[in-house]
Amino acid sequence: MTNSNTNYHPLLPKTTQNFSGGSAAGEWKTDGVPLFNRLGNSLDFESGNHNEINSIPSPWSRALQFISAMRNDKYPSREWLIAQYRGFLAAIAFYLRNKSQFSYF
Repeated sequence: MTNSNTNYHPLLPKTTQNFSGGSAAGEWKTDGVPLFNRLGNSLDFESGNHNEINSIPSPWSRALQFISAMRNDKYPSREWLIAQYRGFLAAIAFYLRNKSQFSYF
């Protein structure tokens, strides 16, 4: 037995306005580009703490960022990069301590 009063809702990220679904599961409303504009403009999210772009487009950029963060106390994302470096060192230490438990391809 089916419920004729079922409301179908699209599976969307958190938004500031409601978007109604179609009259049947899997049915799309054909509002075209304006629908996507409304959806994009109503996404409800918080930007992260690290929204600055501070990279160099090269294979050495990450290493240069770490060096810059270590040498400069006022580097824009210093705390974040140091936390990543500590995590990297912890992963290496974990591997070295438990390398007998790891298998290679």
